[in-house]
Amino acid sequence: MSVEIWLEAERDQLVLWVPVALACGITAWLLLPDVAAWTVFLLLAGGTALAGLAMPGGGRAARAVAVFAGLAALGCGLIWARAERVAAPVLARTTVATFEARVVVVDPLPARELVRVVLVPDVGTGGALPPRTRVNIADADVPAGLAPGARIALRRG
Repeated sequence: MSVEIWLEAERDQLVLWVPVALACGITAWLLLPDVAAWTVFLLLAGGTALAGLAMPGGGRAARAVAVFAGLAALGCGLIWARAERVAAPVLARTTVATFEARVVVVDPLPARELVRVVLVPDVGTGGALPPRTRVNIADADVPAGLAPGARIALRRG
């Protein structure tokens, strides 16, 4: 049985490959090490999609290859764009700093006997801290009245 005949018989099922193709692009982004590799993947997937569209005869197999490769490129591009949008500054090395901050989120982690607190440090305190800092505090050390909007002073180290 030729590929074209098989694809024609399965034409109603081909849409189920859309999430698989997107997942292939997302997986490629997760597995590939850096921006250069992601760019190469996008170029190869885009080139494969264009080659599928340019295949003579324009059968269902050529369109399926073009759509799959295009969706894989889209999946990689979507996760890359999302990662860039949510990226936050990270401390390059361990920093010891005393700072005051406003509590934004209080997230109890009972299984770990911790409370995770997201803080927005005051401008000019603590040196070069990111605009939002996440700190884990042992349950025994949590100050009374810790809630979103509260002010807290910490020594970070």
